[in-house]
Amino acid sequence: MDDRTRAYVRGRFGDYYRGTVSAPEFGDTGGVVDPRAPDDREWAYVVFSGGMVRHKSLLDLGSLDGWLADTKPQHVYYSSARYDRPEASAMSDKGWKGADLIFDLDADHLRDAEPDDTYAEMLAKCKDALLNLLSFVEGDLGFEDTLVVFSGGRGYHIHVYDDRVQSLGSDARREIVDYVKGTGFRAEHAFSSETVAGSDRNEWMHGRKSSTQLQRLRGGAWSERIRDWLVGYANEVASMEDDEAVEHLRGYDNVGEKKADKLLEVFRDRREEIGSGNLDVARGARGFWETLLLRAVEETSAETDEPVTTDTRRLIRLPGSLHGGTGFRVVPLGRGELDGFDPLRDAVVFSNREQTVVADEAVEFEVGGRRFNTEAGEFSVPEYAAIFGMLRGDLRLR
Repeated sequence: MDDRTRAYVRGRFGDYYRGTVSAPEFGDTGGVVDPRAPDDREWAYVVFSGGMVRHKSLLDLGSLDGWLADTKPQHVYYSSARYDRPEASAMSDKGWKGADLIFDLDADHLRDAEPDDTYAEMLAKCKDALLNLLSFVEGDLGFEDTLVVFSGGRGYHIHVYDDRVQSLGSDARREIVDYVKGTGFRAEHAFSSETVAGSDRNEWMHGRKSSTQLQRLRGGAWSERIRDWLVGYANEVASMEDDEAVEHLRGYDNVGEKKADKLLEVFRDRREEIGSGNLDVARGARGFWETLLLRAVEETSAETDEPVTTDTRRLIRLPGSLHGGTGFRVVPLGRGELDGFDPLRDAVVFSNREQTVVADEAVEFEVGGRRFNTEAGEFSVPEYAAIFGMLRGDLRLR
């Protein structure tokens, strides 16, 4: 980014933080959202000229709104951890008191991400992954004090503030990751007659290894999730024509035509038993069921960036701030807002006013409900698109 373009974008960021930027065509953009216990957090930011400044407290920065308007940072972060001395430059001197639990989803890292996905397609897939992850966070784990945030870039964050998580170390947080990802699931447990003691689905949170208890097919939320997947799969196979279904089933290892015929009969006539967890409905097909169970876990498990979730001192973006790579707002979202949320429209804060820019090469991107596809040269685009392109390095001021 050249100096003139950088000065323009930085100035517009400052206007946003002063509250003078509004884009009514995209709805209410709001402002920054103070985290819980802001005085106990470490604060950090990236300046437009490059480089990160960190180990700051609010006492160092002063009024958050005033500091943001004066400094005009490109990125703003605060720590998930709470400290006695957040301004201490050495982590060992900060006096760690606890930390929120953070889940991070990045569209680039999803299992179904494709290299040719458009930005809009990436974000749509990421929202699907978010809803699945929330089913674990709110359902299986029972966390209630949470905040969902669009990162302003390629994904979403979930902040968990429950008292139960504040004192957890990295190992306990890794168990949470293992649970939502289905890590360590062993399909043979589905065929065990051993009774699993204990019924508290949150016992594992206290640091005791209990992945066997959590992840067996018999009992617990994972059990229901896997059974639902198996019934859905059975319905899919049952709806196929006979030849198509048999050919499909023979694609599994050690499934010949005779076994495929038997499995098809089971899927059509005994789906209720499958839904109840009875995998003895097709004897002699244990290898098939184990493969299917592993596939069920893979396709229904949640995704999260493990290093973020296990980190007890993580820096995370400030909700309501601007993302310095897109110009989008880092949007905090109520649970009821998720379904209708479109980040390429609802995170836009800058105006529709035309801005003349220059592209050194052909450029294509989608933002604000519009797709921009232009050749190299000089042209005009709405300000929100100009700033988006400038931050990506595709556009510059005339």
